[in-house]
Amino acid sequence: MLDEILKIGVDDVSVLGILIEGKQMSTYAMNFKCGVYRMIQLGEYNVITTQSELGCFGALFTGLMQVKNIALDTARLIEATEREHLHGKKRGHVSQRSSTGSTTPTLKKIHLNTLPQR
Repeated sequence: MLDEILKIGVDDVSVLGILIEGKQMSTYAMNFKCGVYRMIQLGEYNVITTQSELGCFGALFTGLMQVKNIALDTARLIEATEREHLHGKKRGHVSQRSSTGSTTPTLKKIHLNTLPQR
């Protein structure tokens, strides 16, 4: 998947993974920097299986939110790059998600016949 995203012209992007083994959940990000694929473990958390383990919820939730935020950043970059390709613009710098997080990205399939005529 990372290669496919890089092929469409999106730079500085990460793909994510969640691995659950028994009662442990690990989160990972993979990216491509300076010609090298890097796989980074973002965190490791206990999976909540009983009511007595609810104290771990905060850490687990924070880890999942980190994955969600990186995924949204990636989706925004892909959407902006695809939009630029549709309008024939050269790819410049695509800004990252704003720190306020007030807008939610939407990924929509755009049909060429629905674009306004020039």
